[in-house]
Amino acid sequence: MLDCLKVPRYVLRRGLEAIGPPITSHPDFAVVTAIYSFSDKSFYDEFVRESELGLTPYPLVKGFLHHQNELIDDGLTLLVLDATSPRQSDLKAATVQSVLSAFEQQHEHIDATHQLVRDVNLDTYRVQACVADADLSRIP
Repeated sequence: MLDCLKVPRYVLRRGLEAIGPPITSHPDFAVVTAIYSFSDKSFYDEFVRESELGLTPYPLVKGFLHHQNELIDDGLTLLVLDATSPRQSDLKAATVQSVLSAFEQQHEHIDATHQLVRDVNLDTYRVQACVADADLSRIP
């Protein structure tokens, strides 16, 4: 089942680096990365209250999305949508390409294409497709 969320407007950075949750390797992709993103300040504020890191929001712009999209070869890059804690048990995410398309088409909402489930023992997240019977290798 898809979750419809607001299109993100900010990514989370520590210094100059965009950051996200640690991801468990996935058999369909050489590299899987995720970047925290937020649709508005309230989600960011809640996330920062739960974090000990020095974090700053960075406006999400098409140039950043194009750059991230170009980095994808045999990997998967996701934007985590409106996380409220760095230790949240489940996260919703969308591919960089789907967020870029939403930007270009000036949509206000986006469907989450993936769910990230936290493995407490490893302190990482496992990626799952949100779409029933989805083949992760076919999702852009």
